Amino acid sequence: MKAEYNITDFKDLYDKHSDEFYRIAISICGNSTEAEDVVQEAFIKIYKNISTLKDISKLENWMKTILINTAKTAVKKWWRKTDSIDDSLTNIQLSNSDSYDESWKSMVSLLQLIPVGYRNVFVLHAMQDIPQNDVASILGVSLGTVKSQYFKARKLLRKKFEEAGLSHEKN
Repeated sequence: MKAEYNITDFKDLYDKHSDEFYRIAISICGNSTEAEDVVQEAFIKIYKNISTLKDISKLENWMKTILINTAKTAVKKWWRKTDSIDDSLTNIQLSNSDSYDESWKSMVSLLQLIPVGYRNVFVLHAMQDIPQNDVASILGVSLGTVKSQYFKARKLLRKKFEEAGLSHEKN
């Protein structure tokens, strides 16, 4: 069944997914302004291309694929603008607070210190609870790649948490 949306349907789609998309985008981009831009750009692409979606049952994965690709492009542009990578830890304000918001900010900051591929897999699987098969589909990689990158992301994040003096254990 081909996807057909009018502007009201699309607004409902936006309302339903925009918060989740923002959380994914900020986890990848690490910057709220950039994340907002990525979400806006992704929804514009979705709106312009929704008529090309052949199977409505794949709508959410298709939308997340567009979001991830938009975020990856934004991150690549940002890296191209910088001549060298600074010591990222000096630019991060980490807190040992137990509050959810501070923990989330710390996690997002630390995510910026691991490779983009690992970050994307970790955000989608661990933070957004998307099954690994779906993560593979969204990112256009094999399930083996997802499993490997998820394992490596967890290992790197554990190390980054320890270096920052934060606890990474579940309470």
